[in-house]
This record gives sequence, structure tokens and C-alpha cells, in this order.
Amino acid sequence: MNSRPADTDFTSPLAWAKNVISGTDSSELHSPRRLEEVASVFGLSEFERAVLAIATCLEIDSSLLASLPHGRLTVGYALDKLADPHWDAFSPSSPLRRWDLIHIDTSSSLSQATIRIDEGVLFALLGSVGLDQPLLQFILPLDGEIFHNKRIDEIAILLTESWSDKSPTTNLVGGDAESQIWVFLAASLQLSLSAWKLDSRLIPSTADGQYTLAKQWTRYAAIHGASLMIEAHDSIDNVRAFAKHLKTPCAIGTSERLDLNDIVHLDVQAPTPSERSEYWTKAIGVDASRLNGKLRQIVEQFDVPPGRLDEVVRHARSDGGSFEKALWNEAKSASRRKLDELAQRIEPVASWDDLVLPDEQRTVLRELVAQVRKRAIVHHDWGFGDRIARGLGIAALFHGASGTGKTLSAEVLAHELGLDLFRIDLSSVVSKYIGETEKNLKKLFDAAERCGAVLLFDEADALFGKRTEVKDSHDRYANIEVGYLLQRMESYRGIAILTTNMKESFDPAFLRRLRFIVSFPFPGPQERIQIWQKSIPKKAPVSDIDYSKLAKLNISGGHIRNIALSAAFLAADEESEIRMSHFRAAAKTEYSKLDRPLLESEVCEWV
Repeated sequence: MNSRPADTDFTSPLAWAKNVISGTDSSELHSPRRLEEVASVFGLSEFERAVLAIATCLEIDSSLLASLPHGRLTVGYALDKLADPHWDAFSPSSPLRRWDLIHIDTSSSLSQATIRIDEGVLFALLGSVGLDQPLLQFILPLDGEIFHNKRIDEIAILLTESWSDKSPTTNLVGGDAESQIWVFLAASLQLSLSAWKLDSRLIPSTADGQYTLAKQWTRYAAIHGASLMIEAHDSIDNVRAFAKHLKTPCAIGTSERLDLNDIVHLDVQAPTPSERSEYWTKAIGVDASRLNGKLRQIVEQFDVPPGRLDEVVRHARSDGGSFEKALWNEAKSASRRKLDELAQRIEPVASWDDLVLPDEQRTVLRELVAQVRKRAIVHHDWGFGDRIARGLGIAALFHGASGTGKTLSAEVLAHELGLDLFRIDLSSVVSKYIGETEKNLKKLFDAAERCGAVLLFDEADALFGKRTEVKDSHDRYANIEVGYLLQRMESYRGIAILTTNMKESFDPAFLRRLRFIVSFPFPGPQERIQIWQKSIPKKAPVSDIDYSKLAKLNISGGHIRNIALSAAFLAADEESEIRMSHFRAAAKTEYSKLDRPLLESEVCEWV
């Protein structure tokens, strides 16, 4: 961390204070540099500086108190003994009191009020660079490697110019948090400022609390030469109110422009694929050339913060297996952390062999996989991405009855591509409050962009529906929400899948914006036989299983797998092999969940 040099020699001001108290001339004695800096930063008059110096010296050498009336420094004494006195020095708006450089006991008359130096100011004058006690629970040091590139350095220069032009608060907009921090660190380093950060969620909610925190930080930053990075989350209103009081270099990082008067906005972009490739190549070293095309796939797929690349590479090297595979998995893990907090991750273990679908649907799913794998060639190398303004993302609708394989297919896609699968319940994302749904979706997609995961939006009916007529404001805002979701799906670099049991409830205008629409038919007898066979592991102990009889149950694959698992538990409880009788008992339980009777004609031949 950078800090200004301290000058802790108070021999001269101590002698000066003794002379002042004894009435001896002290004009040839000088204050230490740190005291001069504080006086300059806060614009103190000669009288105000003298008050601050004496208050400091009384804390250093308490023996001086014996020479003062009543053993304390008072306003009246300072006005009587010090040169060029003025009452304004003790008004609430004066620098001494506005910035809490001193504290005055106002319980008595002002002339008899005791003057004490603030503890944080005292330690600063004595050379300490630590945070003042009130700031410790809010402000944290910010340090780390700066990843320079031309764009980052150019924006950092603009930020330093903004700070130097008396615009202390600047809004860094867009990109990602890491890129904003690099700009902030580069600018702070350029101006020899120590860098600190504040999570916007810690900003007090009350006006008094915001003003007090801003005042305490401004005082510290002015004395020590420090800058502040506010990592804005959802508490934007608190950020606006807090920023109005800041008088020292500060950057506020947001995804969208902050609506605040007298603030400079600087657009920050996340590293480009070519820049990320440079960071990866540097972190991997000589092994980068041996990864062939795998490194490009990793760079295109995962947006790992450069500050974590060394850690990712180190873990991959210690894996003991294939370096390429370990590097892919470590990059995937490092880039999904924010998404883990917002959605349910499903470990994709299913493969094409587990999927029972007609050839037509399987062909569409394989085409979807091919588009993910080859998009870098088509979009970038062949230039199709330059000719299409939107719609480069892979958005799909899976529709069909419950249990027909929609979620299983998403799992197969994720497994085949080596990506994470996250299930999002749209009913929990949709809010009755205007604007909240878009905010929830934005947070979700922003986090997902880092890892390009497969996003499975279950129960899309919660948001979509036929809205050809806008009957009231709720319909109008619902259309806005749908439009926003489709917009993000179209630009998302992973796979975004909507699932529904009722395709007919979707407006055709919405359906036209989806890249793939896959129908999942209800399985017939032959498909049900295959599903039964795949639902029972080869190493499971079975006895006289007749799959053709099991397939007579007119149920979907999801229910078949439930029955197979329940039958296995029944057999394990009896310490026996899995028999048809176990399937019959499990089927009866599953049918009761569906409020359907299990007909004797369906299971009479099972036992």
C-alpha cells in the first residue's frame, strides 16, 4: 500500500507549546511536516493550526496541562493566548469542527469549553497510517496485481484526470468488477494514493449515518492520501446519498450509469477474448503451446478473472491427470462462483446412451451441440458475428409432458460439452413489483456469462403466455419482462433452455425468436421398454424382470425412473433381489402421487 511519509518529530511544537503557555516568543519554531500537510489539506488558518498543534502536544506531554488554568485547554484560553485569534475557528462549519479534527465539550459555555484533538487525527499526526476506529467495520484495503492493457491504461488516465479536475467521484460503468478494479488501482498508483474498497451494502441506510461515514473517510483520505472504490450492488440509493458527501478521490463501480449530478462517467469494458488469451498464455507458460486448440476453447468459454489464473493453473497442474482436462474443469469451477449463489447446480452425468428419444429430436440436440462447439469459427473466423446484430446466443424451447426427458436432455447437453448445468425456477424469479423481474434476470445472466453454463428455465409458463392484447399495465410490463428475458437469451454465450408443458400458451412472436424448438413426445411401448432397461443399472441384482410387462404402464420416463428406484429400496430392505413384486408395490405408490388408480389389468401378470 502507498502512503505519505510520516514526520513524527514533535520536539519543535512541544517547545513551541511550552513557550506559548509560558508567554515566551515562539516565532522561530516550526511544526512537523505532517502537521503542515493537515493544515494545508483542510485550509486551516494560522490560528487554527496553532490550536491543533497545542491540542496534539497536550496529548503527547500531559505535564503541560499543569501550566493551564484548570488543567485543560479551553476555547477562551486559545483566543486569549494565541496569535491572530478568531471566533470562526470554533463554529460548527469551521474546518476544525466540520472534519472533527478537534472535539469541543459544549456542556458549559463556549469560552470555558474544553478542546481535545480527535484520536484518529492524533495518531495520523504521529505517523500512523492505519484506519480510524470508526472506519474499520466498513473499509478494507484493496491491493493486487494490475493487468495492464491499452484500454485499461487509457481509462485509468481519464480517471486520474477526473480526480485532478476537482471531480472526486467518478462512475466506472460496465465491463466487470475486476476490470473496474484494475482501472481504479492503476489510477491510484499513478497518483501515489493508497487504495481501499467499500461494499455498498455496508453503507448506512440513514442520512446521518451516511454523512458521518463519508466525513470520516474524507478526513482519513485527505490526511493519508487515499482513494476509495465503492463496489455497488443493489444498494444504489445509499450509494447516491453517500457519494454526495465525498470530497476525496472515489470511484463507484456499477453495471449501468449512476444517475447523479456532477459525476463523471467512464465506460469500462471486460477483457476481449484476445486479451484473455494473453493472460492465459502468460499464466500457463511454456505449456500453452502444447494445448493446441484447447486453450482457445477455454478462453472462449470461461471468463476467469485474471487475478485467479495463477491459482487455476496451479490446481490443474497438481491434479495428476490430463492437464488439458484439469485446466478446463478448474476454469469452469473458478468462473461459476457467482452463479452458484443464484441458481441450483445439477451435476451432469447423463450421456446420449441414457436418452430415449426419436431420431428427429436427437438430431436437433446434436445440432445444438455442434453450434456451441463451432461458434467461434462461424462467428469470429468466418465473420458471421460481424453481420448479425443480435441472436448469436443459443436459445431453445423444450416442450412436452412432465417426465418426457426435457431436463435429462439438458443434462446430456451439459455433459457432452463439459459445462455446468443450472436449473432456474422462473416462478421464483418473477416478481409482482415492476422492474424487479428484469433486475433478477440481469443479475442471473451477468453471473452466468462468466462460465457460459447451460441454463434450464423450468416452468417458463410463469412468465410467458399469449399476450396479443394489452388489457392493463400488468400485461404491458409482463411483455417487457418477456422481451428482456429473450434479449438476454439471444445474446447469452452459453445455452439457455426454456421448458414448458404447454407450448400453446406461448405467443408465436416469442417462439420465432428462439433458435431451437424441441418437442418431447410421450413415450410409446417400445420407448418405455428402453427407458425401463436404462433405469436399472447393470450391477443391480434383479430376478425374472419382464420389461415388456413393465412397459404396459402408460407413464413417462420420469415416473418410470421413480418406480425403478423405489423398487430397488424395497428389495434392499428385504435383502433380496429386485423382483416384479417390488415394481408392482412401487408402481402403486407412484400412481397414488398422480391421483390415478393402478388398474389390475396393467399389473396382473407381474407376479
